[in-house]
Amino acid sequence: MSRDSIIPSYNHKGTIMTNHRENNQLSNIASLYYNAYIERKKAIMGEKKRPNNKLIGVAGVYYTAYTLTQRGMIVAPKCENFKGNGIILKSHDRKHIVQVQVKTSFNAKTTFWPICPQKKFLEGDMEYDYYILLRPRRTDDPLVKTHNKINDFEGFMLTAEAAKREMKAHYDYKTTEGNKLKFSVSVFVDKRNREQLWKGVGQGVWEKNRELWRQRWHTWELD
Repeated sequence: MSRDSIIPSYNHKGTIMTNHRENNQLSNIASLYYNAYIERKKAIMGEKKRPNNKLIGVAGVYYTAYTLTQRGMIVAPKCENFKGNGIILKSHDRKHIVQVQVKTSFNAKTTFWPICPQKKFLEGDMEYDYYILLRPRRTDDPLVKTHNKINDFEGFMLTAEAAKREMKAHYDYKTTEGNKLKFSVSVFVDKRNREQLWKGVGQGVWEKNRELWRQRWHTWELD
């Protein structure tokens, strides 16, 4: 069986092109995504200099693809031949399809993930339905039992609405303080004293939101 015969492919618009064999091949696909992730992880760990960010992003995409495939979803990665790292998800009954952006860090101390440039955020050019944020699993992360072969990452899954709300809070803070935003608008999962003062996403809600995003990553399925 060739690799191309079991991995969902794209047409020129980036839409999943399914085939008649996909219904009973999810296990095979998951194994391929697992191997793709492991290969890239080894490459990252083997680099003597600072790991390549693009390679890290691709590894995160394949890790996500592996995880979600095991929940019965048809997953098509968008990474090495597309602008940005993400996945297209399709329910097994082919009735639902969503686009997900995947942001990955190999630094366990990461507290925020840059999502998009300021200009893109202000233009409202947000094409994704969900955002998945990954960082290496830490000792303070509750380990959720999983049937995955690997459980390397702590993950957070935000709806587009939640991500926009978090990014707006970041943007408002930077502009209110008179600071020029020199980097991408970001989502802060762990909020320090400064971020806890941000309106609508800080004190009283940020820890609850973090747990909601973490739980969604572990349990979410495409209806």
